[in-house]
Amino acid sequence: MGDPTFSFYQIVVAAAGGEEVLVPLKKFSYDLNAMAARITDRTKLIFLNTPLNPTGTIIHKDVFEEFLARIPPDIILVVDEAYGEYVTDKSYPDFLGYRGSGKKMIVLRTFSKIYGLAGLRIGYGIADAHLISCLNKIRGPFNTNLLAQAAAAAALDDEEHLQRSRAVNQEGLRYLYGELDALGIEYLPTQANFFLMRVGSMQTASMSPFSKKG
Repeated sequence: MGDPTFSFYQIVVAAAGGEEVLVPLKKFSYDLNAMAARITDRTKLIFLNTPLNPTGTIIHKDVFEEFLARIPPDIILVVDEAYGEYVTDKSYPDFLGYRGSGKKMIVLRTFSKIYGLAGLRIGYGIADAHLISCLNKIRGPFNTNLLAQAAAAAALDDEEHLQRSRAVNQEGLRYLYGELDALGIEYLPTQANFFLMRVGSMQTASMSPFSKKG
């Protein structure tokens, strides 16, 4: 997994008795070459979170396909697209399109972000039948409720809400970018509904995550 990334990945790995392998980010994004180089015969699972929490950067299609080709077929690749519906970059992969590639891949999505249903705690995963069968063996019997399921099904049909939420997010980002530019505050353009900015002061310029050398 990346370092930093969504902290829950470390929690579930520890709970399962696994050993986390943290790979530092490169220019605020996953360093997929470095991640591929860290794969060993003990590697069981790879977590990718795109857009990446906490930086808002994405994995681009060409880079992802090179990475995918280097993953052994027995390793499970988890692609967490919690913020995927916000992405406007045309080079963003259609991760569901890689099903049938001979890789063990699970794509995760949620209704907590662009759909605004965080309080219902519901999402879904898409994978081949064998992986889903394995997940069902350990899935809790009451992990979702009927109200959440009904709301999620309705949300999938509400394309108007999805488009409006995306447009409002883009409008808000443009406004905030303009205000930060006026204040001279450095920030990282995002493909999500949050972004990273530099606040406060650093001891040395080289320590800044926004340094030209970073």
